[in-house]
Amino acid sequence: MSQVIAGTSRKRRLPLPLYITLLLVAIAVIPLLTTVGSVEIFLQPALVSQGSTAMENDAQRQVQLIDAYLTERLNDVQVLSSSAPVKNFLLDNQVNRSAASDELFSALHRDIANYLTWSLFDTQGNVLLSYPTTPLAHGAYLILPEDMLQMKQSDSVFISDVFYDKTKNSAIVDLYKRVTTNSGSVLGYVRASLGLEFIWARVNNELQLNGPSSYAFILDQYGVRIAYTNPDATGQTNPASLFKAVAQLPASLQQRIRSEDLYGSKQAPLGVVANTTLATLQHENSPPATLQIVPPGRGQTYEMALYHSSIVPWTYFILKPLNEVTSLADQLILNVFLIVSLALIVAVLVGVFTGRRITLPILRSVAALRGNSQALKTLAKEEHVTASELSWMVEASDTGLQAFRYYTNASSTAAQRIYTVTRSLLQDMQYVEPQRLQKELSEIAEAAVYVERAAKQLRETNEKLLTTVRVTTQSAEQLAKGAKATDESASQLEQIVDELTAVVGETNVRP
Repeated sequence: MSQVIAGTSRKRRLPLPLYITLLLVAIAVIPLLTTVGSVEIFLQPALVSQGSTAMENDAQRQVQLIDAYLTERLNDVQVLSSSAPVKNFLLDNQVNRSAASDELFSALHRDIANYLTWSLFDTQGNVLLSYPTTPLAHGAYLILPEDMLQMKQSDSVFISDVFYDKTKNSAIVDLYKRVTTNSGSVLGYVRASLGLEFIWARVNNELQLNGPSSYAFILDQYGVRIAYTNPDATGQTNPASLFKAVAQLPASLQQRIRSEDLYGSKQAPLGVVANTTLATLQHENSPPATLQIVPPGRGQTYEMALYHSSIVPWTYFILKPLNEVTSLADQLILNVFLIVSLALIVAVLVGVFTGRRITLPILRSVAALRGNSQALKTLAKEEHVTASELSWMVEASDTGLQAFRYYTNASSTAAQRIYTVTRSLLQDMQYVEPQRLQKELSEIAEAAVYVERAAKQLRETNEKLLTTVRVTTQSAEQLAKGAKATDESASQLEQIVDELTAVVGETNVRP
């Protein structure tokens, strides 16, 4: 049985403290990891959607403010074009000049911070009156040909493309409207040059609304950035992307831009900062309100929201780093990971401490059991030696006993023979000297009787020796069985010690 136990294969097991530590780690970490998974699966998309909605609402609000502002400015032009002094002046520019100048003065002060000039033109496009300065020419034109064509076809107020005055660092648009009589005859035209500082301020305000890493810009109908968030609060420098197109413009449009000095192109040729996503959106009828994009030179993903103006063919864009949109979820995940790390440290320390507290008594018991096992094995070896010696003694005694039995039987036979001869001699006394023969024969008879008595004593001793040998043999057999049982018990105890040692994870436990 000991051989079977000794031959049993033992698998390497993890130490008990490690089991306890892993269990505590699992109990502490699994709920936290579940929380992280929930944040990744549910909260983060919700935050992205919420952030996108907030950016979309912000873009819409900014465009509504810009549209409301432009609507007021369009109304200013509409009011001036309908005023009687202006009509009278255009009918006869030699009279009512003062009243017309007052009208221009009043119109300028409706938004004195942004209006540059108010001008009146005749039907040929010649300046008749301007306040406070002469109107700024755009290339060779005071009124762009396409704007003149539109005014001849419609009575609406038109907004020109964007110009740039480098000396004032100001983007400018012209607001046009024809002036007509009650019958519809064209008397002339009104032009108001409007700086876009209000609109630029809305774009720059995104730094405060959405954080320093966010920015906004406005694309006109040609895909040129006419407003761009400026991180330079002094305004002495402009963003590198301002007045840059998102894609290469057609040659005919480039020629027109140069001839009309759009975007300040005479001072600095119109450049391109390519962005294929924006260029594609320019040609979509129903672009998405929000999307993710990697802007040129930014090196990270941004969440982008856009909204179209209803007054001008411009599109307002807001961009914010995606990691800031998801910052709440990212911070929550970071906090959870910090808690997980702390929980891991605590679980490991508690697991090691608890495991040691549990395993130390077992280790002491293992040490004691191992000592007892060694003692039993030593006793079993000694019993095996003693049993072997007893077996040898029994075998030697049995051999001696057989010889002793042989000689005892021989002595008994000899004694009987002496006695028989002696009796025969005593009966034939007539042939021997009587006295001497009688004396010797008597001595022989006595010796024979003595031998017979000794033989009897030997037989009795032989029987006792046989009994002793039998008992010794039985004791030796029992001792051998006991030694075998002790050896098996020691082997079983050693197996138990090994299993306990494997449970607690110690391999070198000594008593």
